[in-house]
Amino acid sequence: GDRCIIGINSTILDGAIIGDECIIGANALVTGLTEIPPRSVVMGLPGKAVRHNDLTIKERAERSAQSYIELKNLHLEGHFPRRAF
Repeated sequence: GDRCIIGINSTILDGAIIGDECIIGANALVTGLTEIPPRSVVMGLPGKAVRHNDLTIKERAERSAQSYIELKNLHLEGHFPRRAF
């Protein structure tokens, strides 16, 4: 799916279908032929959708992404001096 967050060390096997705006938790295993609905949170071995249509998580992810963009811009504008090693 588009605009998904895939957690560290998670595995999505061939044939799995992940909907848009899903979050796959760290260490989750999404087996082949599994279909995950849009805006779901998936956790576990095997991965199971534990939440559906959770806009709160989507909003948090968007805010987090925006904060990283703003931090990048501050660095590019020179607000953080380079440290000498």
